[in-house]
Amino acid sequence: MNLLREIVSFYVKELFVSQMIAPVRVRTAKHLSPKQIDAIKTKMKQKTGSNHIKLVVELSPDLLAGFVVEYGFVDPEALSVATEVIDLSLKAQLDKAAINMGVVSQV
Repeated sequence: MNLLREIVSFYVKELFVSQMIAPVRVRTAKHLSPKQIDAIKTKMKQKTGSNHIKLVVELSPDLLAGFVVEYGFVDPEALSVATEVIDLSLKAQLDKAAINMGVVSQV
């Protein structure tokens, strides 16, 4: 029984690879519409080269607007340690605009 967890974990990881399933987490400021979810899945299929996207959507109260997409997880089952992040949050956009204008946005 002690090894069962490791066996299941190994099986799930191999299943993700063999079935070309890419886990993707989206942290968002508000609920996404079905159309937005489909658009994210389509774009992430192109970016990852996967046939299927396992999309996990989490509401994140620290985001004022927009969303953050995380993928390329070291552990796809636990969704831990994303190797790729696309930050489309309002804060990231404001920080980028401030940098482009030569303004310090944080102290």
